[in-house]
Amino acid sequence: MAVKIWILDTTAIILGKKPEGCLTTVPEVIEEVRDRISRLKLEISEIDVEDASDRYIGDIMKNAEKTGDIHRLSGTDIKLLARALELKESGYHAVILTDDYTVQNMAYHLKIPFESVVQKGISKEYKWEKVCSGCRRVTPDHDICPVCGSPVVLKRRN
Repeated sequence: MAVKIWILDTTAIILGKKPEGCLTTVPEVIEEVRDRISRLKLEISEIDVEDASDRYIGDIMKNAEKTGDIHRLSGTDIKLLARALELKESGYHAVILTDDYTVQNMAYHLKIPFESVVQKGISKEYKWEKVCSGCRRVTPDHDICPVCGSPVVLKRRN
């Protein structure tokens, strides 16, 4: 059986999760680990830190546009997913360790395995769209509806 490569998000590091196999993450996750105890856990762990490549960042952005997750993903999330996709497409058995439902949704969409840290994980993929809270028009490029002036919110598509 191939060794798993675990791609850790910030929560996994802060909670000191250390599954069996190789551990990796992106520099942006390391920057989010700020408290003293978590930094100590990080220092004694054997986590490989590598940047995500621009090609895979672009792939994540395109796919996040399709699912609507682009409005909910942070830059760190995008890079974490890009690194996971790169490992997967390079033939590794990569698994993302995260409680972030948006990251899990994108992983589900991209067929990248994931496991939760503490929370119950998602069981199906969701798609999102920006909808006016007043007139209910789909307005993907606005935060305020250009028709009625009401705030635009994210709604799950059926």
